[in-house]
Amino acid sequence: MIQQYIDPTSRLINYNNSFFGGTLDISNSLVEQLNISSTYFTSVNCTNCSYLTFIQYIGNSSNNPPTNILASINLTNCNSLKTIQIRYSSLPSSFSMAGHPSLTFAVLSNNSFTSVDLSNIPTLTLVDINTNPLTTVNLTGTTLNSINFIGCSLIQASVDNVLIAADVGGQINGAVNLSGANSPPSIAGLNTASNLNTKGWSVIIN
Repeated sequence: MIQQYIDPTSRLINYNNSFFGGTLDISNSLVEQLNISSTYFTSVNCTNCSYLTFIQYIGNSSNNPPTNILASINLTNCNSLKTIQIRYSSLPSSFSMAGHPSLTFAVLSNNSFTSVDLSNIPTLTLVDINTNPLTTVNLTGTTLNSINFIGCSLIQASVDNVLIAADVGGQINGAVNLSGANSPPSIAGLNTASNLNTKGWSVIIN
């Protein structure tokens, strides 16, 4: 089943607690905000949505049948996107928005990501990727002041790199949480955490 977006003038689209499924195609539209919650879409196509600034997808594994079945999302040329929230999806294990020109907030919690690349996004200030089997992440070239990886399994090199990215980003009075099953930082990582503390950061590590 394909649920084809039809109205080219709509700026806000909501699909909440509905039985729509298959592919949602809003490509080449004027949509600015897209909200999807507890539906049966398996793919979403937002190609060339140049006005899109906000996208939210929240699945629900408790539904009968489950609605955490989104397996693909195409964000090609969505260059105005500022906020992305994807929770409880079935997206592939690797996720990347590296080099995006305007992304500010990325919430990617409760998925099955093992690798995430959000590097070279100088506008990015918030990352929340809690509760994923995540082992590697790249945040180089960001200006983050809020970072949450609780409930992940980051290797030591990634833990160090998160701390370094936060330090190099130059923000003050930020917060980073690397507790849970994440590896403890190396000696160099501990020194970076100390640098962040002197900048007013709250740093939680193992």
